[in-house]
Amino acid sequence: MIVYVIGTVPHGQVCHSGAYLTAKSFTPDRGTAPVCLEHWHGGDYVFRFPAYFAPGANGVHVLHRLDTSLPEEAVVADLVAAGRLKWSHGMHATAEAQRAAEAVFYRDVAPRRAYTVHALNYGRVGHWAYTSTPAFAQDPIVVMATVRGTSQGVAQ
Repeated sequence: MIVYVIGTVPHGQVCHSGAYLTAKSFTPDRGTAPVCLEHWHGGDYVFRFPAYFAPGANGVHVLHRLDTSLPEEAVVADLVAAGRLKWSHGMHATAEAQRAAEAVFYRDVAPRRAYTVHALNYGRVGHWAYTSTPAFAQDPIVVMATVRGTSQGVAQ
């Protein structure tokens, strides 16, 4: 079964670092990106389908298809249905690149950064992550629709 889910990361919510999203935080402001769980902190799994994201009046809308014939994605579909997951974004499209960048950030940048409230100018979205602890306050991801069949039996 394919499960379509959607969530919105709102503009204007200040996160723990003082950053907040605006309509101009991402360049380009719409597109696709790979999807992972918790920014690959629990493993290197990349979801079968990329997420599509686009701007909305109140934030960035993220749409994703979960293939529940895959065990990792079936678990995430259950967590979404239970209202336990939200979206987070990252700059890097692979687990290795994300972990390397985080190591540098937490070693060199974060200890010297003063807290200031500022608009996030993020550039390109490298990935979207399902998370239980997003940086930006938001409503949980919700199920939009389910389609019977396998990933091979659904139009791509």
